[in-house]
Amino acid sequence: ISISTGFFLNPVYTSTGVALPAVGPAATLPGPVWRTEDGAVHFEVAGVASQSYRVDVSVDLKSWQPQATFVMPASTIAEYVDPGAAAVPFRYYRVAFVPSP
Repeated sequence: ISISTGFFLNPVYTSTGVALPAVGPAATLPGPVWRTEDGAVHFEVAGVASQSYRVDVSVDLKSWQPQATFVMPASTIAEYVDPGAAAVPFRYYRVAFVPSP
């Protein structure tokens, strides 16, 4: 729920109720990045529930290509999986908030 330009009420569900902290839309990576045996890269993205985020990739930190856009689930944590990472020895990632028009 947008409360002003750039801030949202981000519901956090607990066993006893719901908290509604006001947060900015920047994504964070709350956990480790890992590669599975098949070469896919996995990581978690934390953000604002029901808002859109874009994952960009780069091999040189100069040129970035959009790879995927997703809507953050109600849990405010999404697991991102890049199966294409198996084809390259390394890849850099960044996650950006995509404002609604």
